[in-house]
Amino acid sequence: MKEIEVKILDIDREELIEKLEKLNATKKYDLIVEDYFFKCKSGEVLRIRKIGSQVILTHKSQREKNTSIKQRTETEIMSNDLDSSIEFLEKLGFKKQSKNIKRRLKYEYKNSEIVFDKYFGDKDFIPEFIEIEAESKQKIIEIAKNLGFTENDFFSGSTKDLVEKYKKN
Repeated sequence: MKEIEVKILDIDREELIEKLEKLNATKKYDLIVEDYFFKCKSGEVLRIRKIGSQVILTHKSQREKNTSIKQRTETEIMSNDLDSSIEFLEKLGFKKQSKNIKRRLKYEYKNSEIVFDKYFGDKDFIPEFIEIEAESKQKIIEIAKNLGFTENDFFSGSTKDLVEKYKKN
């Protein structure tokens, strides 16, 4: 599956929720998400994500270069147990690199996802932001426009890039 997404920073949560409701977007969940990242080949990502009772193991290929929107190939499998999944990867020789905990509010709109993410713990200084994930760059631009944003508002960086942007002095 191709992952095509963009972040939009410096948002007004209540205003965006109101716009999404007016657009008849469907609220899917509001949950705590745990992400565990493992050392992988340069540019690739290996992650275990726990959302509610669901556990998802994800491999993400290197990002496509020179694009304002993050694009990469993503492969996912489901698991029944977080601890067993972590143990499995560690037994294969992968080293746990980091853990992120965030609150995620997810909406679906026009076969796309709009999520609000707010980090906790050692990354709680990063302000809440949204991600728009869709089947194409054009669809992301259309949804962003419906929410009052333009391509100039897009941020295609990673969590690491967000840390660098907002880190405490």
